[in-house]
Amino acid sequence: MQGTQTDRARRWPRRVAAAVLLLAAASCGLVGVCEPSPDLGASTGRVPHAAPPAAGAVPLPHAEATWDGGGEEETGDGEPRLRSNALVPGVSAYEKMNVFERPDYNSARIGYLRRGVRVLVRGPVDAPDCGDNSQKWFQLEEGGYVCAGRGLLIGAPLSEFLYVPPPPDFEGPVPYRYAKVRRDRTPVYKHAPTREEITEVTDFLFPPPPGADADAEPDGDAGAEPADPDAGAAEPPPVVDNLGDLEEGSPLDPGAAGAPITPPTEPPVATTGTADAGAEDGEVEDAGMSDADRELLQRGPRHRLLVRVLMSGFTVAYASTEHLDNRTWYRTLDGGYVDGEALAGIDARSDRIGMVLDGTKTLPVGIVAGRSARAYAANERGEIAATGTLPKFASFAIVAEETRGDRVFWKTSDGTYVSRQQGVVVVEKLDPPRAVGQWDKWIVVDLTKQTLTAYEGTVPVFVTLVSTGKEGYETPRGVFRILSKHISNPMDDFALGEPYAIDEVPYVMYFQQNVALHGAFWHRGFGAVRSHGCVNLPGYDAHWLFDWVHPFRPEGWHGVYATDTDPGTIVWVRKGD
Repeated sequence: MQGTQTDRARRWPRRVAAAVLLLAAASCGLVGVCEPSPDLGASTGRVPHAAPPAAGAVPLPHAEATWDGGGEEETGDGEPRLRSNALVPGVSAYEKMNVFERPDYNSARIGYLRRGVRVLVRGPVDAPDCGDNSQKWFQLEEGGYVCAGRGLLIGAPLSEFLYVPPPPDFEGPVPYRYAKVRRDRTPVYKHAPTREEITEVTDFLFPPPPGADADAEPDGDAGAEPADPDAGAAEPPPVVDNLGDLEEGSPLDPGAAGAPITPPTEPPVATTGTADAGAEDGEVEDAGMSDADRELLQRGPRHRLLVRVLMSGFTVAYASTEHLDNRTWYRTLDGGYVDGEALAGIDARSDRIGMVLDGTKTLPVGIVAGRSARAYAANERGEIAATGTLPKFASFAIVAEETRGDRVFWKTSDGTYVSRQQGVVVVEKLDPPRAVGQWDKWIVVDLTKQTLTAYEGTVPVFVTLVSTGKEGYETPRGVFRILSKHISNPMDDFALGEPYAIDEVPYVMYFQQNVALHGAFWHRGFGAVRSHGCVNLPGYDAHWLFDWVHPFRPEGWHGVYATDTDPGTIVWVRKGD
């Protein structure tokens, strides 16, 4: 009998939750969010971070509801009171669904979710409406509050017209697939265009010069882009293995819908030749962007068929490819379509440079930053004899230092020897700065050695090579905290002599204004200065660090912001000896 009562007690909450969900899906009477929002990604390009919807967004219809509380009420523990404690499934319908610390747009934003992520929420909350159509606040299971109808859908699946990008891939070195833009003024369409629409956009982006005969018909295919005399015959987009240094800088302003891109008129010069960490970069000359390009890209394309416009050398993240009318189209993460002939796929390979430290391997650690290093072993007579070489980016824990004649050798944790030589960086243990507590996590970036080391209190747990800001763009020194972290974030800078734009830079951790730790898949120059101020890491190393640092990122959230209760990890940027 007791077992039967227990089973009934267990089933009762599930039945109540199912009934609530069924009621919401059937009538929308609870929150009235059975109709999804329009595809903002396809219509405006980039949806703004701010709480109100993007300009032109259509508010979701909401049923009228009766509330017996006029203002926000709190429970005894300071949390706003919920009308229902049952967990109800929902889904994020905005490109960025913001999560707030309290059910109030004036409270701190603590994170956001990308479109298509499924969540469990409780509510609604006894708080003022979060929209003009009686939209209500709901509490996420992981904490924080979101607005039903302003990003959150409850009681209805995403409709087929709402584009949902693929989830990030956490198994590889980068979370998405990338391609490099090969042509200036490459259009990103809102949908796969017809031949007539391609012609219309081509005429819009490449108008005839003043005085030209506007009625003259162009030679060849009317739907093709202007011929490039150096392009040769059309062919499938090649795979780009080495992009050179595309650099990084400011993230796109999340507060402006369809943030404009202002690229150069000529592509950046890709680094060629040796990929050594100490190799000189192929410098990119100032492209001298034309006034017409600057005006077009700063104000946005302003065309009914276009999401945005790209320039040669830019990098886009894409979700899939589609074949329509004998053309290959790349579907970008923001829902746009790009002609495959204007892109070249990127092989985003990444080295695993970092070493996770433990009881058997700890500092000091040597890392091969040059081409290679000579390796040795002790023979039967106790002599140290050469046995081969360690490849670029190999690392080894040093347990002792031995002098044989006029030569010094490092003895490694696996019993081999490495001669002390140029091209090998040795990372020593450091005392923490005064701001670090006994068990606090902290990171030190050494600008002299181009290394990064992660600590928990006084215990080192990870070490790797990095690339920091080169001359004129030096990474700022000081003690900072991680301000926010994002699985990916677009970055660009067009005011520089080396303008660039990169979609979805992987594993971004901002610690000082627009300066961040992040993954870099476009070069292998780790161990030497290279960037425009950020700290570049190999993809796998950036992913390890991203998961390790605070603030904590709940599962499914794309980005989080540091708070008083979860402050960011300390970052100490210094010049070593």
